[in-house]
Amino acid sequence: MAKTLFVCYRNPKDEDFHTLGNNIAKRLEPDNVKASPPYIHATKNTFTLIYNPTPTIKVKDASVCLGMCEEVSEMIFEPNSSLPIGSYALFRDGKTHIEIATDYSASRTVWYYQNEDIFIATSSQRMAIAFLGDFQFNDKTCGWFLCSGNLGPGNSWDKRLNLLPPRTRILLNRKSWELKISNKSNFNFTEEKSIHQHNYKQQLREVVKSSIHNLNINPSQWTLALSGGMDSRSLLYHLQDKNLNSVTWGLKKALEYDSSDACIGKKLASITGIPHKYAELDYRKGNFSALIDRFTLAGEGRIDHLSGYFDALKFWGSQSASGRGIIRGYDAFGRKPPVKNEYQVRRACNLEIFDDKLGTAKIPEKYRICKDDIPIFLLRQENEALEDWRDRLWLQHRTPVTTASLEDIKLAYVEIVNPLLSKKIVEIIQSLPIELRNNKKIWRSITSEMFPKVPFAKREAVQEVSKIYNLPEVRDYICDYLRANLDSEIFSEPFLNQLIDSYGSDYKKESFRRGLRRFIIAYMPKKIENLIRGKMKSGFISHQRLAVRAFLILKVNEMYLADALVRKS
Repeated sequence: MAKTLFVCYRNPKDEDFHTLGNNIAKRLEPDNVKASPPYIHATKNTFTLIYNPTPTIKVKDASVCLGMCEEVSEMIFEPNSSLPIGSYALFRDGKTHIEIATDYSASRTVWYYQNEDIFIATSSQRMAIAFLGDFQFNDKTCGWFLCSGNLGPGNSWDKRLNLLPPRTRILLNRKSWELKISNKSNFNFTEEKSIHQHNYKQQLREVVKSSIHNLNINPSQWTLALSGGMDSRSLLYHLQDKNLNSVTWGLKKALEYDSSDACIGKKLASITGIPHKYAELDYRKGNFSALIDRFTLAGEGRIDHLSGYFDALKFWGSQSASGRGIIRGYDAFGRKPPVKNEYQVRRACNLEIFDDKLGTAKIPEKYRICKDDIPIFLLRQENEALEDWRDRLWLQHRTPVTTASLEDIKLAYVEIVNPLLSKKIVEIIQSLPIELRNNKKIWRSITSEMFPKVPFAKREAVQEVSKIYNLPEVRDYICDYLRANLDSEIFSEPFLNQLIDSYGSDYKKESFRRGLRRFIIAYMPKKIENLIRGKMKSGFISHQRLAVRAFLILKVNEMYLADALVRKS
């Protein structure tokens, strides 16, 4: 629910920060939300703005802690003091120093910017652009978005903003204006030889239990996002309370399949006696314009994953009105499919790049992302097992870029907490041998004991995106928008015309591949599924998907240009 902008001036600044803060907060508010009044704290050298603050946020003057932490001490806002354990973004204001820190997984993204006169740290690109009063489009980000549907490693839509990685703190000396970046944590996966293998399961079980318990979650303030998988099941097991609500979302038709998230989630809630709601996210004719506007404004254009939002984010509007936050079950295991080559590793972690063999030669050369564009720290290390590289990328790239992007959409509406991304849990996972990480073997063995009579879901409950994109009204909306922007400075007229003319030309091919994948997951034994995955070759970016991504990029550019005008209003 809350997003924060923290600004520090090198020299005193006389400005009407209260008016500016209210205007920025109003600009962020979706049209289906009634946000609470913003928190504004301003001095001659600092300005803190919190959009839609909630009681779970910790604040002291200019200092802010978004999210939740274990054992919060009086030192939490003291620069250079130890960092808490939890799911948070931390902004510390001191007399001599400013410090900004991310949690162990960067579950809440922080961007920062510094020049000779000003330092900005924020959990919202839009707030930064609105404060700066101008927008500088990032071509590199555009390329990553076309290739992979996200901003890419460390990027922002504005080329001045830098993403703060996981396990990182930056310290600004207010007098010398020197900025120090510290990241001493290790992301490599190394089996802990001092722990006997049969103790791994016990240790992980106990660490998960204590990590969830130590957050001191008040059940009456939260709703558990409950699917039919392992992660939310573990949270339900440890958080059982009559005051806790639960929700599962997806298509109405998903309720007809016993093996779907929709049905399994409902069964789990029934067993524990926890109130449960099933939110139907079916697309309704005529909703696409509202869907795109809300999705773009709430998520700040960080990702192209629309599949869980085809109700035009009406569910999230209703959840915001309830006043409850959402407990999410993202974990540090991630997907653990077998991997046989570099492509399969990158695909599992949303680090896809340009390859003319994939049918993506239509991407303009200016925006083609290749292996040279991948930062060195994300490349496979010498003698690093493919599985270790896969799991390291999940922590260093997929979680802070993709997972955090999906959370950003919801944070425009509700507060979010991710208990399973705790430092203690991640550290245990990093010590596990490959055989226990593959297919989440050890995690499955733990969670299968929690509700043994309820199987894990085999079917997703959400809508297949390509089916919605192929609807005539959606196709026409997207193509008409592309036609209206043929004079765009971002894309050439020939490129946009190519997308318009070829839209849907390979829909059947893509639909077949996605349908086959769902069939395999739903009906094939795990061994067969793994065998098929192991032989998986490079896929392709369909003309339809590329058109949607170009469309979203143009919408995002339009949004940020409008955000930059807030200072003039």
